[in-house]
Amino acid sequence: MLQIGRTSLCLAIFLLLMACKTDKECINNSNEKLLQEYQTNKNNFVLLVSTQGAFGSSVILKVCDLQNNRLIEEVTLRGEDYLPKIDM
Repeated sequence: MLQIGRTSLCLAIFLLLMACKTDKECINNSNEKLLQEYQTNKNNFVLLVSTQGAFGSSVILKVCDLQNNRLIEEVTLRGEDYLPKIDM
C-alpha cells in the first residue's frame, strides 16, 4: 500500500513538472502577422500582430535565442488606435 502511494506521488510530481515546462520554441503562429523584426548576433526581436476579430488586435513582442531557437520572453499588448514599433 505504501509503495503504491510513493509511486503515485512521484508520478504526480513528474507530470506537474512536465506541465510547467518553460522551454518554448520560437515559432510564429499562423494567425500572427509580422510587423517588425530586429536581429543581433545572439537574439532575435520580433513584433507580431494577432487579429482577434471584433475584439481588436494584440501586438506580441517575442525575444528569441537564435543559437538554441528558444523563446526567452513574450509580451502581449492590446492596442486599438496604433501599433507599436521597435526602436533600433
